[in-house]
Amino acid sequence: MGGTHRTPVKVGTKWGKLTVVKAIQKNEHSQVMWEVRCDCGVKTYAWGYNLVKGKKTHCGCGWPDATAVNYPGMGTE
Repeated sequence: MGGTHRTPVKVGTKWGKLTVVKAIQKNEHSQVMWEVRCDCGVKTYAWGYNLVKGKKTHCGCGWPDATAVNYPGMGTE
């Protein structure tokens, strides 16, 4: 089989809660850093490979929801 399949990151594409706004920089390996906007309105930055692999899907706004599901009762004292 050989070769690699690359899913393109383009302006306007959506990755989880993040929408790609613009390319910011490219590193020495031609990997692109993107400015993205979360559904909650926060602007943040992500490397394209982290978007494609699902390692970056929100700005951090999902943490309270995940905590409530995984650790019921936490933070209710």
